[in-house]
Amino acid sequence: MVGKIIALGGVLPDMTKPKWDAWAVCGNYCQPNCEPTEALDPQEAKRNFASIVREGIGIREAMEALDVYVTSGKDSMKTTGKFEVPKDFELNWLSPDLHDHIKIHEKDGKRFIEVHNPDTYLASCAVKIDDYRKCVTQEFKEEGDIIYVLGNAENALGASQYASAIGKDEQGKPYSCGFAPHVDLTLFRSLCETISSLVREEVLASSSYVHEGGLAAALLKSSWSGEKGAEIDLASNTKGLTDEDVLYSQHPQFMVSVAQKDRERFEELSKGVPYFRLGTVTSGETLKVERGDGITEEISLGKIKEAWQKPLGFWQGREG
Repeated sequence: MVGKIIALGGVLPDMTKPKWDAWAVCGNYCQPNCEPTEALDPQEAKRNFASIVREGIGIREAMEALDVYVTSGKDSMKTTGKFEVPKDFELNWLSPDLHDHIKIHEKDGKRFIEVHNPDTYLASCAVKIDDYRKCVTQEFKEEGDIIYVLGNAENALGASQYASAIGKDEQGKPYSCGFAPHVDLTLFRSLCETISSLVREEVLASSSYVHEGGLAAALLKSSWSGEKGAEIDLASNTKGLTDEDVLYSQHPQFMVSVAQKDRERFEELSKGVPYFRLGTVTSGETLKVERGDGITEEISLGKIKEAWQKPLGFWQGREG
């Protein structure tokens, strides 16, 4: 939430000055059933409750590090559904990505399933922007703009959408592929402050926060929304990491594009945080990626947009 707002042009609150810049945040714990006496599996309910405790610790750490405090909210502590199913019901009747969220139980000669919402903390907020005219959007703007990534490249594919897709769809089980993202809140605050200074100085042509799907998803959205292609060079930026590490890890990063005339100013303002050059915006209709082994792959913007929108049309062609 914080990263998306910073990428657009928001600024972290300054608690040392009397200024009306606090963020109004509404938080909501969306948790599966935590009541052992009601759950089909009491041990699972206890685990769910322990998860809330750990979430609360993490949320407090983030609030204190960023001066972004939750001012309101609610909780949804029983986002679990119980259903009776046929006695021959098996998990393989369902999509593989649902298996981790469904438990099968036998009781009084009947078969039941318990469907759990993933442990989720849902936050939304309202933020004051001093000058909306300086806000920066995610789409690539001009041919020749340089694409940079602020933040480290890491092996952080664990718990990523990439791992879920490769593992669940192709293997039918979780894909073991590295560490889950570790958030260095001190570094993240520095990244946020750097992005805010770049927005204030009007150095950025586009700005995106890297989240679900990693850099690959950020690149795809910036390309097809701006109707601009890009040439990406992974060969010089992997630093011992795989192409998948760089493209799909979901640790905190910002992806920006900068006009050639603003390159020196960008690098001067960003020297206090890690960053690397990812590629260049083009006027073509393809996204080209030079892999670490030197092989170049490309995909058209039309194919990107079609793939992105395909899940929204799942109902087409069905009756009823």
